[in-house]
Amino acid sequence: MAKYVLEEEIVQCLLDDHQFSFKERGKYLQNGICPSCGKKELFVSKQDPRVVKCNRLNNCGFSEHVRELYPELFNQFTKRFPKTESAPNATADAYLKHNRQFDITAMEGWYTQELYELPDRSRTVPTVRFYIDDEKTRYWERLIDVSKEQAKQRNNIAGRRKHFDSSHEHFDEYHGTLVKGEWWTPPGQEIGSRDKVFLVEGIFHAIALHSCGLKVAATLMAGNFPFLSMRPHYGKKIHWIWALDDDPAGREFMLKHRDRLRNVKEISGLALTGSNLDWDDLYRRNKITPKFVEECRYRGRLFGAVSVMDKAWYWHQHTKQYFTVLDFNHAYFCIDVNKDLSRDLEHEGIEPGTDDAKPLFMRHAKITQISNVLPDFLYCRVAQYTGEISYDFQVAFANGSSPVQISLPGSAIEGPGSFNKALLAKAAGANFIGKSREFNYLTRKWFGKRVKQVETISFTGYYKECQAYIFNDFAYRNGKRIDVNQHGFFNLDKRSIKSVSSSLSIEESDPFQDTWLSKYHKVFHANGMTVLAYWLGSLFAEQIRSQYKSWPFLEMSGEPGTGKSTVLEFLWRCLGRNDHEGIDPSKATFAARARAFMQVSNMPVVLIEGDRSEDNAKRASFDYDEVKTAFNGRAIRSMGVMNRGSDTEEPPFRASIIFAQNAQIEASPAMMERIIHVHFTQAHFTQETAFLAPVLEQMTTKELGGFLHRALSLESKILAQMNKHYDSALKGLKANPKLTNVRLIKNHAQLIAIAMCLPLVFPSMTEDQLTQTVLHIEDRCLARHQSLQADHPLIARFWEIYELLNEAPPQRGYRDPLVPTERLNHSKSDGEIAINLAHFYQVCMENRTETINPSELKKLLPTSKRYKCIEQNKSMRSQILEKTVRCWVFRKS
Repeated sequence: MAKYVLEEEIVQCLLDDHQFSFKERGKYLQNGICPSCGKKELFVSKQDPRVVKCNRLNNCGFSEHVRELYPELFNQFTKRFPKTESAPNATADAYLKHNRQFDITAMEGWYTQELYELPDRSRTVPTVRFYIDDEKTRYWERLIDVSKEQAKQRNNIAGRRKHFDSSHEHFDEYHGTLVKGEWWTPPGQEIGSRDKVFLVEGIFHAIALHSCGLKVAATLMAGNFPFLSMRPHYGKKIHWIWALDDDPAGREFMLKHRDRLRNVKEISGLALTGSNLDWDDLYRRNKITPKFVEECRYRGRLFGAVSVMDKAWYWHQHTKQYFTVLDFNHAYFCIDVNKDLSRDLEHEGIEPGTDDAKPLFMRHAKITQISNVLPDFLYCRVAQYTGEISYDFQVAFANGSSPVQISLPGSAIEGPGSFNKALLAKAAGANFIGKSREFNYLTRKWFGKRVKQVETISFTGYYKECQAYIFNDFAYRNGKRIDVNQHGFFNLDKRSIKSVSSSLSIEESDPFQDTWLSKYHKVFHANGMTVLAYWLGSLFAEQIRSQYKSWPFLEMSGEPGTGKSTVLEFLWRCLGRNDHEGIDPSKATFAARARAFMQVSNMPVVLIEGDRSEDNAKRASFDYDEVKTAFNGRAIRSMGVMNRGSDTEEPPFRASIIFAQNAQIEASPAMMERIIHVHFTQAHFTQETAFLAPVLEQMTTKELGGFLHRALSLESKILAQMNKHYDSALKGLKANPKLTNVRLIKNHAQLIAIAMCLPLVFPSMTEDQLTQTVLHIEDRCLARHQSLQADHPLIARFWEIYELLNEAPPQRGYRDPLVPTERLNHSKSDGEIAINLAHFYQVCMENRTETINPSELKKLLPTSKRYKCIEQNKSMRSQILEKTVRCWVFRKS
């Protein structure tokens, strides 16, 4: 048989893997980056590259089989070992030998190689098939060279269903079923009187134990009680040992099956592996030894104990110890055995640990309940920035209440008293009344082995360090969805991550459908499509900033009733977020705004306009330039770290920003250059849009939320498509002689490139819709360029008022040459204009001319382009008032 995987192939994969960055050093690959500790201590032998290990054995000890690192390298059996006329089972043989590591010479005739067509009918794949019955009419088969995602299942049970006459005693239960009531056993195995038979779930589990010299039967499913196959062996005093998968379902059915056998006077027990590894996984690791099997049976006896006294006896019988804390029925019990037991056993002539010793043990054992809950330690949380540690427990209740997961601070683990207080505060009705001895025993049990550490992040969305999107219930990495595990965190490349943000909840949704896009385009037209493109780009803001160093802001302006809020609420539902539009920054403190900017990553932060009729004195001030640094992903706020040093924390900005308000933004030119602007009007409103708008408003988060999953699953394609179109978009904008602002060109080129990705997400998008969107973005770039070259409307109006009122009218048709001809310009220099704002407003009032808000005017005067501001608050001798006044000074030319 050909060699399975060549060492050269494995070594090349390791060298090409940038997460390790190995260096070749003679017979080894060395100086690789350890995924666990981050040190350059990873190494592997080039001659036998099966396991990569960290050289820091005491401080880290990381090791990983290359099979787990590169499963695709070990799943090419069809290509490497094709079926031939002379070897019809070649692929199946190779799979069982190399993947499962079974001795196929002892399995001749047990299986055949067949074909299975995938449910989507994309291809057929080889299988290794085992027949259940002697007539070979029903079978179980394992699919080869296919992932669970591709086939939805990797096992298949099929064949001719069982037939019973209607008069048969088991007609109702078994007629028409495939494998119900039956098992699979290794061909040739005989079950005799007083044998021990291990009942496992899978056929590969059974082969693994059979290869270790045990008698086995595979039930094929955890819930399948093999009554039809087992009944002929009743009464032979066989010891049936249930060894199903050690998971909640397996444990539940093991107890049911054991009790069913005991009810018919059969001998039955349990065996638990004590891990999430199946029997065949353990077999491949050479873990199945007589000692290990006995440990599994001991775990089974503890789990299956019918009373706390029985459990205490099994513990003492196995360990020969005198003190412990055991759990039973979701409560902790202290077991304290009087050491006089040994003397009394010797006096009675009874061998310790035998069944005859149990009555004496019961008299010497003192059992005390010390809690009404079972707190099971899960892991430590480590805060991302502060390094603060907390301890997560799964708490089960003896009274049958639903279990809860709680997080306790380190101070709660100091002693039994603090632990009891913490339990009472976090788990309703929970208490712990154990003493220091019992509590210390439990802490040694919880923390005696390497403690699982879970890194917690305080935001929702993209985590740059792991290149993954982290939400509460699911994550996405490299376009693949990862569901949260039972303890609420995600395992990503040996790193465990959990988001502790509770401010954003993403609801589950139906599979994505883009049928709403045409309605959306008709109702919101080019502006809506531009916002949709920006919304899509926001989901990749961090990646875009990594490559292009910036991602622009978006401004949505327009009169009330033009659809701004409807667009935003609709697009939030596309991300699985219901009943949300944005936050009003003027109603929030600076600290509250800073926290809002830190809550999400690769998602928009929408700043909406509040009620402008409110008393401005009661409103918190908000300066748009406050968020200018977010353009490049830099921190908006710096905070002091709670320690005795001078450390500060500057969390980077990870999201995007959308401004939505009626009036256009008034800010510095540097800020305005960072903003892409769309202005909403009612110009395109028709009877059709009036009919379609309520249809879009009534669409639910469940219907629309698939957009998020669709976009994240296309991450690599969208980013590649954007990179492909960015250069051409940039060249196209630069070709317009009216566009000279480099930053504006770059921002709008990025948005055009993202807009070109919309057809990836929306297959139904037409060429006309895409062209219209791109042209609209180009128009917005030109409009923003022209607005930046002109004065702000308030400044333009200021100069209009100035020129209207500045020239002093002649007195009775005669102009005195000694009297100044200007009423507002205090400068004596012909090349300057000096304006005192208090005097300016006084003249306006005298002439009943409209006034401009002083605070807004002072913000905008430095941006004046008609007359450039060269100095502020300058003291000078006024040619009008003949005294010293403070003026804003502008250059006339």
